[in-house]
Amino acid sequence: MDKIMQMIAYLVAGRIISGTAYWFGYPRPDGTGKMAEAVRKVLSRMGFINAADLTPPPWSIGQENDEGIDIIAWRNFGDGLPARLVVYGQVASGKNWEGKSVTQYTESTIPSWFGAYGQKYYVPAMFIPWQQYISAESSRERSFRERVLDLSLKHEKIYGLTVDRGRIAELASVATSTGNDDEEVWIGQLNEWRSNVISRLQS
Repeated sequence: MDKIMQMIAYLVAGRIISGTAYWFGYPRPDGTGKMAEAVRKVLSRMGFINAADLTPPPWSIGQENDEGIDIIAWRNFGDGLPARLVVYGQVASGKNWEGKSVTQYTESTIPSWFGAYGQKYYVPAMFIPWQQYISAESSRERSFRERVLDLSLKHEKIYGLTVDRGRIAELASVATSTGNDDEEVWIGQLNEWRSNVISRLQS
């Protein structure tokens, strides 16, 4: 489930901002090794040609993998200059997802890794395989819809953009081929899953 959810999040993350996504969570399908190599690669793809000179923070022991970041997505403007729209995402497939938040990493260790190339302003995101209102219950005082609204407002303040099962299905409807053989298979599986989800939501 962890790998499947990571794959799904990777395929839809760029669609949120009509941009590009990078599978940052370890192990990475592109074979990228430890943290420093992955940081240089994603920065290079963003357009920072000097990022190859970036060095790990002084406290690094050289064994770090992803420092809690699973997905990075961005949208460059035509001039290729900062600032760009950047999303840092955490992928949670377990029931304890409410105990996680990507900001605990983006506000602590990540700035040290990205150095001067890191953006101060970004969109934190949480990807989960079920509706974010799974624990909502109606009561005499408040309807189910009102409780859902309450929970989603709470989640935004803790996790940022919460991309749940329904939103993943919506985003998956525009997932298209990238020319990568593995991704061709993933997209086929994702679209089949999307069709099943939508049919259940509409039933």
